[in-house]
Amino acid sequence: MSAPRFGAVIVNYNSAPLAVAAALSFLGDGGVAVAIVDNQSADDSRLVLKAAREGRAPLFAAVAALAGTAVELVLAEQNGGFAAGCNIGLRRLLARGDCTHFLLLNPDALVAAGSLDAFAERLADPSVGLCGATVAAYDAPHR
Repeated sequence: MSAPRFGAVIVNYNSAPLAVAAALSFLGDGGVAVAIVDNQSADDSRLVLKAAREGRAPLFAAVAALAGTAVELVLAEQNGGFAAGCNIGLRRLLARGDCTHFLLLNPDALVAAGSLDAFAERLADPSVGLCGATVAAYDAPHR
């Protein structure tokens, strides 16, 4: 069996800078594709994410440098909550056809180096179909 190819769904609501950081951490650990689903943010998140995706914002400068990756911005027609946003993003990633495994991330989640390899190792066991991660404090990740 070939190595898993991870895609991530990040559901955003009024937190574009955090969603960008989450995407960068995921892609930096070897992720294949990210769908950032904006859940009808009431702030300027949609503008920030669009500008960043189009390379017009320094915030996303690092994304363009990550060859072989893709970040898709999906604008939800309504805010159906986290689960609905995840479903929208999963449909987009599944349609790409190049992801075999998926992470569902809050925008304030950062993927630590080596996490995707650890997930892949755990998921290599045929009796395992789902796994999760340890959550560390965003402002104090050493805890």
